[in-house]
Amino acid sequence: MAEESHGRWSLWLGGASLITGLASFVAAVAQRRLVDAELSTIRSRGQLLDQKVDDLEAFTKSEVDRLEADMSILRNKLTLELFDE
Repeated sequence: MAEESHGRWSLWLGGASLITGLASFVAAVAQRRLVDAELSTIRSRGQLLDQKVDDLEAFTKSEVDRLEADMSILRNKLTLELFDE
């Protein structure tokens, strides 16, 4: 009877250990999925920031080009005014 009781306790402890291990595995999988989701969000934000930087660089270049064109026009006007005098 003692051996039977010991066998039952061993079975219960083995089952509890199995359940604990399974719970740990499920928690690890859930944690991994959470980390993967966070990494995906970070990558998406990084891509969005890259696009914003590209847009800002393009805008800045177009503004510089526009200002250089305006300066050229003003230089030409000034040159014409100097020769008119």
